[in-house]
Amino acid sequence: MLKRIVTILLILCSVTIYAQISHGGRPSDIFSTESLQLVGEPSIIALKEEASTGNGPLRYAYPIYVDYSPVNSGIWYDQGDGTLVWQLVLKSQTAKSLSINFSEFKLTGDSKVFIYNNDRSVILGSFTEANNKEFGKLATSPVLGDEIVVELQTAQNIADEQQLVIGEVYHDFLGINDYLKRNMDFGMSGDCNVDVGCDSRVPDEVRRSVVKYLVNGYLCSGTLVNNTNNDGTPYFLTAAHCVSNQSEAGNMVFYFNFDSPSCIDSIAGTDQQQMSGAQFKSGVENMDFSLVELEAIPPASYRPYWIGWDINTVFSDAVYSVHHPEGDVKKVSWSGAAPEATTFNAYGFIQDGHWLIEDWVSGTTEGGSSGSGLFTQDGRIIGTLSGGYGSCSYPHEDYYARINKAWEMHSDSTEQLAYWLDPLQSKTSTIDGFDFYKGAIKRKSFADDEMTPVLLYGDSFSGPWSGTNSEGYDGFAQYFYDYSSVKIHGIYIIPAICDYSLTSSINVKIWNSIGGAPANVVFEASDLSLAEIKRREYFVELNNALQINGEFFIGVELTNPASADTFALYNVHKNIGSFVRNRAYIRDNGSWKGFDQLNPTGENGVFWIDFLGSDFELATTVDSLEEKQVVIKPNPCVNGYLNYATNLEHLSSIELYSSNGSLVYIYNRNGEKSDNLVLPSNITQGLYIAVFKNPVSTIPQKILIIP
Repeated sequence: MLKRIVTILLILCSVTIYAQISHGGRPSDIFSTESLQLVGEPSIIALKEEASTGNGPLRYAYPIYVDYSPVNSGIWYDQGDGTLVWQLVLKSQTAKSLSINFSEFKLTGDSKVFIYNNDRSVILGSFTEANNKEFGKLATSPVLGDEIVVELQTAQNIADEQQLVIGEVYHDFLGINDYLKRNMDFGMSGDCNVDVGCDSRVPDEVRRSVVKYLVNGYLCSGTLVNNTNNDGTPYFLTAAHCVSNQSEAGNMVFYFNFDSPSCIDSIAGTDQQQMSGAQFKSGVENMDFSLVELEAIPPASYRPYWIGWDINTVFSDAVYSVHHPEGDVKKVSWSGAAPEATTFNAYGFIQDGHWLIEDWVSGTTEGGSSGSGLFTQDGRIIGTLSGGYGSCSYPHEDYYARINKAWEMHSDSTEQLAYWLDPLQSKTSTIDGFDFYKGAIKRKSFADDEMTPVLLYGDSFSGPWSGTNSEGYDGFAQYFYDYSSVKIHGIYIIPAICDYSLTSSINVKIWNSIGGAPANVVFEASDLSLAEIKRREYFVELNNALQINGEFFIGVELTNPASADTFALYNVHKNIGSFVRNRAYIRDNGSWKGFDQLNPTGENGVFWIDFLGSDFELATTVDSLEEKQVVIKPNPCVNGYLNYATNLEHLSSIELYSSNGSLVYIYNRNGEKSDNLVLPSNITQGLYIAVFKNPVSTIPQKILIIP
C-alpha cells in the first residue's frame, strides 16, 4: 500500500454537482499541509460561448481524465485504533467548483468516503457500501472552489478490499453554483420565464415529476414517468442528445425539487435533494428520446411523482413544458395552440418525429431545457424537448420528440418505450400518474397565496427582527401548536439575509413546548456554514423521522450574534387581515419572548420556517370540547411528554397517580387550558390516572405512559 503524499495539479476544466444520498459521519481531523503550486489555465472562451448559445444542453464544465486511487496517489494515515485514513488533494486553478466521477467505486464493511473543500464549508458524504452500484461507478456533486479533498476512512484489515478509482475530474468554468444563485433572480434564464410556482394551472404533481440533472459537464431536464404496473419503477424520460448510453447514464446526478419555494423573486430552491447514477434502458438518437432507470426509488422525503403519459397522435388544446432553462429553478412555458406533428430538419432526425410549438405565449426554452417534458392540460407527458429556436426575444419554433413515435416503431426493447412503460401490454393510449408514497410526507408552509414573505426591521434598533441586529437577539423559533402528534422528516430554513462571504454558522433546532415557549432540545443540526446556506432555502434532513407529541418549535440559533446584517429569516405577512395568534419567538438575553411582546405595536409574528412531516394528527382545540372535558392526545403518551387540552375553567393543578393510587407528581397550573408537559424523569411504563382540578371540580383521565 502506497504511503506518500501526491499533489495533483489539474490544468483543464471540471463539473459541479452537490450531495447524493449520504449516510452520516464526518471527515477526520487530519488537515493536509501540502502546499499546492498553482498552474495556468487553458483558454475557455470557446467553452463559455458554447454555454451561452442555443437551447440544447447547458455546458458548464470540461473533464480531465485521470487514474488516481489509494494504490497510486495520496497519503495514508494510521489512526492507531485500527482505522486508516487516505486523503488526496485535487486542485485545478481558477475552477469555480470541482466534482469527480469514480470510474471504480465499491466499498466494503464500514468504510466511508468524504469529499470536501479545504475550509470544510461543503462536505459531501459519507458515501458507503450503500452507494455501491451494479455498474461499479459513482458520480458526485460539485464542491465550491478550485481545490477539493477526497478522503477514505476504512478499517486496516479491509483497506486493500476498497475499490476506489477517480477516473474524471470536472473543472467548472462557468461557476454553476453562483451562476444559478444570483441575488437578483437565482439564475441566468431570460426574464420572460415564469416560475412554475407562480402558475396555478400547473398541478403540484407535475412539478414534483420534473428533475434537473448533470451529466459529464452538461445540464439537462427530464421527467419521472409511470408504467402500467403502477409499481414505482423509477423510469426517467429525457433526450438522447443528453444521455444516449450506459456510460453517460451511470454519471447522471439528479436534482429533485429545485423550485422557488414561493412566487417571489427573492429565494432559490434547495439543491440538496439529489441522487446519482442510472441504468440505460432504451433510446434512439435520430428520434431523440432516452429512457433510464434511477438506481433506486427516490426517498419519500423527495416527494417524487411519476407522471402519466399520452400516446395519442392528435391534440386539440394548448400544452405546456416544465423545465430548468439555464439550470434555473423550474419554469413553465405555455404554447399558444395545440402542438403540430412535424419534422425537425436538424441532426438527422426522422420524418414526422416531433411536435412543433409554433409560439410560446408565456415563457420560452433555453440551454438546460433539453429533455424536458411537454404536457397536456390533463398533466400527461407527450414529448421531450430536442431543440429549436425559442428565446425570450423570439418565443417561437421549438421541437419536442413525440413519445407516440418512440413507442414501438422499433421492435428491439432498447429502442422503444412500450416495452418499459406498458409492461402489461395493455395497448392503452393514456395512463394517469402515480404517487408511490401516496402523499404520506407533506411540506407544511406558511408562505402561500394569502401570505407574502417580508423582511422586517425595527424602528428603535439597527438590523432586522429575525436575525443579527444591535439588540443581540440570538435565537428565532417558529411555534407549531397545530398537531397533537406528527413525524418530522426535514426542516426548511429560508434566509432573507445570508452573508456567505463570512465564516459564520447557525444551529438548527427543534424544541418541545413547555408553557408555550421553547424548552428542551429534541433535535439539533450544529454549525451549518453560511457559505453552505447562501441565499436559498436550506434543507436539513433528519436521518430518522422524529416523533413529536404535542406542541413544538423549530428555529435557528446564531453562533456569533452581530449587529451587522449577517443572517436573517423571512417574516410572513398576511395579505388580508392579521394573524390570530403569535407564532414567532425570539430569544433575548437567554429568555424566549413572543414577537408580539417585543414589538411595540403588539403585532403577532410568523417566521418563514417550513418542515416535512407525516402521520399528522391535528390537535384538539379547546373550543371543540364538550362541557368539562379533558383530551390527552396521543394516548399512550410516549417520549416523555404529556399533551392535554381542556375546557375546565381556572385549572389549578394536574395530579398524576399510579394505578395503585400513589401520587406521582403534581403540575401546578395557572388556568392553562392546553400545554405540553414533561413527565417525571423516573416514571416507569404503565397505567396512570391524571386528575385535572379547579377549585370546584375534578376530572380524572386514564393514561398509558410509555417513557
